[in-house]
Amino acid sequence: MRKLPSLLVVSCLFLGITGCSSEKEAEPLQKPNSVTETSFPTDRQISATPEFVEHYKSVEQLSKKSDIVVQGVVQDRDFFQSEGREHVSSKVKVTKVLSGDGKVTAGDVVPFVATYALDTFREDDEVVVFGIFQKKNEHYSQDHYNCIDSFQGQFLVRDKKVKRLTDTLRNEVDRETFPTLEMDLTQLTMKIQSVKK
Repeated sequence: MRKLPSLLVVSCLFLGITGCSSEKEAEPLQKPNSVTETSFPTDRQISATPEFVEHYKSVEQLSKKSDIVVQGVVQDRDFFQSEGREHVSSKVKVTKVLSGDGKVTAGDVVPFVATYALDTFREDDEVVVFGIFQKKNEHYSQDHYNCIDSFQGQFLVRDKKVKRLTDTLRNEVDRETFPTLEMDLTQLTMKIQSVKK
């Protein structure tokens, strides 16, 4: 007699569990992204030894040299050869002009060119870029901006913070020569605007 109530309880539980299940298959667990919106990537190795005449150790130095500084999102990347080196054009959809030459406004998609081996951007990155205007030429068929000395003028944005990824340079001397600049986006904006052109 005691078996009948136990059997009823087990049956009700079974029906309740199967009755609550969804018709959809369970989705497989997804691995979290290696880069979240609040962390900076550590796997973007700058693959060449930088050989620049100028070393920009501050936002103010970059601002003085640049024609434009924009915040935006990398939409697309194209690769091309020029003067025996591979280059990349990162097309950035501008969300905000932090300093400008009047040629670019929010909403524009602007190409920024860098030497591929010294580039730190990826598609869909939110970025701040310091650029120098270049008219179209035999190497690139449209007006564009060169990232100031490739990675030196490239910053990633994560959760209202910005960082230049020079901590991925191969050796300590290069990392000291090109310091990682990391700060709040507001602080970066104030430093840019403090430089009068």
